Order: sequence, then structure tokens, then C-alpha cells
Amino acid sequence: MNCWSAADVWVFRWVNEGCACPALDWVLGFVGGTGAMHWLLVTLAVLLVTLGGFKGRVYVLLAVLCVAIGDPLVVNSIKRTAGRARPYAALEQVRRVSWQDGAPRVRWVSKETRKANSMPSAHVANSTALALAAALVFGWRRWRWLLLWPLLMMVSRVYTGDHFPADTVAGFLLGGGYTLIICRAADKVWRNYGRRLTPQLYDKHSTLLA
Repeated sequence: MNCWSAADVWVFRWVNEGCACPALDWVLGFVGGTGAMHWLLVTLAVLLVTLGGFKGRVYVLLAVLCVAIGDPLVVNSIKRTAGRARPYAALEQVRRVSWQDGAPRVRWVSKETRKANSMPSAHVANSTALALAAALVFGWRRWRWLLLWPLLMMVSRVYTGDHFPADTVAGFLLGGGYTLIICRAADKVWRNYGRRLTPQLYDKHSTLLA
């Protein structure tokens, strides 16, 4: 084990075990382990499409593009190539926190045999994509605080025992990188061809981004 891997494991142990407490089991277990967030995002998307006007619909379109392109083509491709095992499959005595029946469930596992690749974290990459796209569309100065959400997700995925810290950092950087590229590319296409497609709408909104 090289020094970087050793440091990664040390930080993982510190967050996963050293910071463990019932309150964090509830908060971080909910953030990283529940499917309720998916329903919340779907509800928000419906509201933005119906009530959010042009900017709301643009955000939903860009968010869907970023996740639909980034998750399977970038994140999962790297996961398969890297082939890094998750902490609970690579280490002894990992504290796993999952969300079941409306409450956190804590159990200790050792080198679980279930196959699952760890590097990078898709949860973090997708959270970063959603937050950064919102800041780009609605205004960086007013909405940059949304990036606190992927940072919280990074801590949560380590705390629950699902990822090493390096996995979450990679997810954050990748998600931010391809989101910037996709959003800038979409904006350039709109600037070049928007007037030809919908002149009246283009006159009101000459750019997709703030």
C-alpha cells in the first residue's frame, strides 16, 4: 500500500468510525442512503418545468443531459476500468450505515463479497452536476451555495462506508468538469442556432446561462 492509499484509508476510518454518532447516522444516513431524494428531485423538476418559465425548463434539460451523459458514459466507464473495490469489500470491520424503514441501520461488515466498483462516486458526480448546472443557469453569485450539497454528499458516502474519500473527490471533479463542458456547449449551440429555430424566444433569451 503506497502513501496515498494509506492516507485514503486513514481518512476513511476517521470519518466512518471516528466521527460516528447517532445524530450523524440519521443525517448522513438519510443524505447518502435514502431514495427519498430521488422523489424530491422529480417533484422539483416537475415544478420547474410547469412554473419555472424559460430558465426553469432550461435547467431541467441541462440537468438531465449532464446526468444522462456523465453517469453512464463517464462515471461508469471509469468505474469499470479502475475496478476499485468499495471499502466494505476491501477492508476488515467497516461500519455500514443504510436507510431502511425510515431509520438508519448500522452494521459491521468485513470484506463483503458483493461485487461493486467504488471509483469514482456516482452519487457525488450527479449531485455536483445538478448543483453546478443550477448555479450556471440561475446565477453563480446567488446560487453557488448549492455546491454545499455535493460536499455534504461526499462526507455522507464516506460516513456510510460506501466510498473511500478519493472516490468522492474524483466524483466531484468529474461531475463539475463534464457539467461545465455540457452546459457551455449547449449554450453555444443556442447562441448559434436559437434565432433560426425560435426567433421570438431567442430575442428574449439570447443565452441559456446566467
